[in-house]
Amino acid sequence: MKRSLVTFMVLLFSCSSVACDESEDSEISPFAVLNDTYRLGKVTHYQLFAPKMRGEYSLTWIYMYKPDELHLKLHLTGASTYPAHMEAEIGLDPELINQYVFYLNYSTTKDGSIVMCGGNIIELNLAELLKVERPPEVIPPPKVTR
Repeated sequence: MKRSLVTFMVLLFSCSSVACDESEDSEISPFAVLNDTYRLGKVTHYQLFAPKMRGEYSLTWIYMYKPDELHLKLHLTGASTYPAHMEAEIGLDPELINQYVFYLNYSTTKDGSIVMCGGNIIELNLAELLKVERPPEVIPPPKVTR
């Protein structure tokens, strides 16, 4: 009886540890935020947040694309309130958000200077990114004055 109980306990703990290690919930997701404080006519300000890393690959670019009309590389900056992400900002008429596609490009270089590997591209839609639950914000440390 004791041997069966020990065997059961070993199996129970070993299975639960494997399940915890292989969790896909730990994956960092891209998301977008609508900034209501900035408007210029119909143009609304959106912030796109993309994970800095995807496995061993680093984020190099975010492209905004519409066939036969637009192919734009967005400027990336560090996201101080979401340290695992990079941020890009755009101004766009809210009625047009489904007309553009966004591509996240990841490469094998850490600084994004040279793309060593193509094909690590994720296609996204702004309307869908706005629905993604964002992670909790991190309060950045105060700036040190000298």
